[in-house]
Amino acid sequence: MPDTETLSTDLTELVQSTPGVRIVYDAASTIGRVFDKVVDLVTGRESDTSPVVVKEPKGGTEVCVSIGVGEDESASEVCRRVHDAVAAYLEQQGDEASEISVKVSSID
Repeated sequence: MPDTETLSTDLTELVQSTPGVRIVYDAASTIGRVFDKVVDLVTGRESDTSPVVVKEPKGGTEVCVSIGVGEDESASEVCRRVHDAVAAYLEQQGDEASEISVKVSSID
């Protein structure tokens, strides 16, 4: 199983290529982004954060995705596609998601 940063990058690419997805937004909370920047400054690391947020608590992998979709397709159908694609990818990696959250942030 890849580390969370690699998994986040892979899932971002997967979500971007899912039919109906126009854009992938940063799903991290503002507080989370600020915390990451502070940790980067203190530790000297340079994190290349991807828009898809991946957490691995004891209960299983949690994935949060925020997307923009077009007017020409059902937003709920696009969300289902994204959810199913993420679930299938995690299963291929030998992981089971405890939670996959897909939020539509814009409809163009």
